[in-house]
Amino acid sequence: MYSIRIKNSFLGIFLGITFLFQWFFAVATVYSDTFVSQVKAAFVFKIVDFVEWPDIDSKAFIISVLGDGGLFNDFESLGDIKVKGRNLALKKYRINDEDKKKCHILFISNSKKQMLPDVLKQFEDTSVLLIGDVLGFSQMGGMISLVESEGKLSMEINLEKVKKAGLKISSRLLRLAKIIDNRY
Repeated sequence: MYSIRIKNSFLGIFLGITFLFQWFFAVATVYSDTFVSQVKAAFVFKIVDFVEWPDIDSKAFIISVLGDGGLFNDFESLGDIKVKGRNLALKKYRINDEDKKKCHILFISNSKKQMLPDVLKQFEDTSVLLIGDVLGFSQMGGMISLVESEGKLSMEINLEKVKKAGLKISSRLLRLAKIIDNRY
């Protein structure tokens, strides 16, 4: 009698745990992309502390995001942040000259990789820091590439492009990144 109750209890617990794991992994899969996007957004916000721009005269520090609406929401979800004593302003990037003149950082999402050649060309002679999560972004002419590998996020920096834009990156950040040399 006790062994039947124990077997039924064990079976109930086992099925309950199995259901919870299946539910957890289904939810985790749905939210993992959001979590990864939020981590990338946090990286971008933190990178700002390690970069110097030649000519910042605005009261707000502007980060433009070129990606789908969900990515912009992930950036926005980090809340009100001050960067280098300035309020942080987020904008959805639209390809026009006015947006190009007004942003300090442009984050380019993998979802917009087909636009990458045109966007890189548009920002060629500006001091806008170009950050992206497109595979091979820094080799294609971007400045900082956020690379996801084995559940970890790392950076690749195209130092030649950064210097050409008149930006200075702290040695503390450079030590954490892989430096890309595109002079081959």
